[in-house]
Amino acid sequence: MNEDRKSRSDLLPPTLGVKEELEKLLSEAADCELIGNLATDVSKRTSFRRMAEELRRRADELKAESLQQDMPAGERLYHALQEDSKPMAGS
Repeated sequence: MNEDRKSRSDLLPPTLGVKEELEKLLSEAADCELIGNLATDVSKRTSFRRMAEELRRRADELKAESLQQDMPAGERLYHALQEDSKPMAGS
């Protein structure tokens, strides 16, 4: 095999860290929001605003996941049990 050839993983972009991924998601959400605000077509305006909401939701999920990973296992279990003991809406 030719050693000058790059492996497949060398051709892929580097994996972003959590902070960079959050910044990217929030930046793209802001761009979508701006495009939605400037769009004259109602369906495009709605679509871009919906995309912005989805990107912000994904950023919130990523942030929550990263905070969970930083938490010690006992503390994660405590919070999970607290969530399970909360009454459900409409109950």
